[in-house]
Amino acid sequence: MPTELFSKYCTGTWPLPARFLANDHVPAKEVPYHVALKTHPACRTVVARHFAAVESDWNALAATQSNLFLQAPYLRAIEQAPPVGLTPCYLIVYKSDTPVVIAYCQIQSFHTAQHLQSGNRMRHWLFKQLKINAFVCGNLTLTGEHNFAYHPAHTDAATAVQMLQETILHLLHQGLPNTQRFDAVLFKDVHPQSKITTDALTQKKFIAFPFQPNMVLALQPSWHSFNDYLSAMSSKYRVRARRALRKAQAIQWNTWDTTTIAQYQNELFHLYQKIADAADFNAISLQPSYFLSLKRRLADRFDVVAGYKEDTLVGFFTTIQNGDTLEAHFLGYEPQYNPDFQLYLNMLYQIIDRGIACGARRIVFARTAMEIKSSVGAEPHDLFCYIRMRRPWLNPIARWVIRYLEPRSQWQMRHPFRDLV
Repeated sequence: MPTELFSKYCTGTWPLPARFLANDHVPAKEVPYHVALKTHPACRTVVARHFAAVESDWNALAATQSNLFLQAPYLRAIEQAPPVGLTPCYLIVYKSDTPVVIAYCQIQSFHTAQHLQSGNRMRHWLFKQLKINAFVCGNLTLTGEHNFAYHPAHTDAATAVQMLQETILHLLHQGLPNTQRFDAVLFKDVHPQSKITTDALTQKKFIAFPFQPNMVLALQPSWHSFNDYLSAMSSKYRVRARRALRKAQAIQWNTWDTTTIAQYQNELFHLYQKIADAADFNAISLQPSYFLSLKRRLADRFDVVAGYKEDTLVGFFTTIQNGDTLEAHFLGYEPQYNPDFQLYLNMLYQIIDRGIACGARRIVFARTAMEIKSSVGAEPHDLFCYIRMRRPWLNPIARWVIRYLEPRSQWQMRHPFRDLV
């Protein structure tokens, strides 16, 4: 390749040939896309759609972090079995030749008519033609700030956010080679307390919006067993919990190994779809091999727990151990068994029991079903997403569309515990 052309590739002023960024397989050697940062001339950002293209430098920085969701095993699992229509994307910001920031992103096309599962006919009619190709800084399969990390010895949080912001806005307006042009960019799940991030995004005219709270249960140090957890409840909630547990005595819970998950992955997917199809809105749709891919890569840090009524598989739940946090992940069950056995509530209790047993400090129950999650002790934590459209006049409309898409949920916060000292 002529030197002058390669220089244009490296500065992001010239697109890479399509053969370097094939979507259907990992090329022998992907040549990442480069973005020169005008506000930080000594820095540049590398953008790749295959983890293998950036693995060495990514791992060097990720090794300084404790977040499993930015580590190679998890990222490879998602890349191997991504949700339908989702493309992972990896950003590394370099200062000279030193990686100083990493960011996990995803490219997802939203055809609203396909993501809306319920609602009135007018709602579907209004949005059936709405299609948005979005570049997301964050992870649509998780809830929480799992989007980027920086090396504190080489940069600070404010600079890291500024460089990521400049990179993502460049991609919004210039696009990526061999990729449909982006209609919007999204920073997903930003804590209101992350003032550096919120101020930087607001300054660049990103629109902030909440999208249901993250439900989190703090596990008390005095809880050494599930009975300790029950003892911390007020008598009313303890009676309800024991009643629910009695209803599920006929359910046998088994933790599956890799071989069993491989054997029954279609059954798992069928149960997952039962619940996903009943939701008002789904940002993503999993594929059948998703759970198997996670188990193969994460081993004991990922569990699939299946519930049986005699010889019938009636439901399952999954968890991911991320340091001192247990993440409640996707689940599924046969709806007809839920009333008699209170399957969903008992899955929450099972997850709490496992969280205490593994020494976790907190359990992330994520979004949806806020009231029943609060009844087991989870509390809401607000998270905001920040969006910016490529066409500025669409930003006010985007705010309205997002509010309309958010699942309607009238719920009452429950307080199951006696006062904790």
